[in-house]
Amino acid sequence: MVGKEILEEHIIELGMKSTSQPAFGIQKAREITIPLPPMELQKQYSRFVKYINGIMLNVQKGFDTLSMLRKLLMQKYFCADIEVVE
Repeated sequence: MVGKEILEEHIIELGMKSTSQPAFGIQKAREITIPLPPMELQKQYSRFVKYINGIMLNVQKGFDTLSMLRKLLMQKYFCADIEVVE
């Protein structure tokens, strides 16, 4: 969050003129340099996100299966003819 605040402050400072309202135009936007992490770090992050998404997908599939089994059991216990043994 700190990086975002610094970037926002930098953008505002670039756009300030002598008025009380900051002015921000296309030229000022072109002057902004946005720092990018090294390509290897970007690729590493991408692999990590894909890995986490795969785990989340597997967990969701497991949850869906358990939910379906629960519904089947509920139907079996509450909708089927139940034989009472005394």
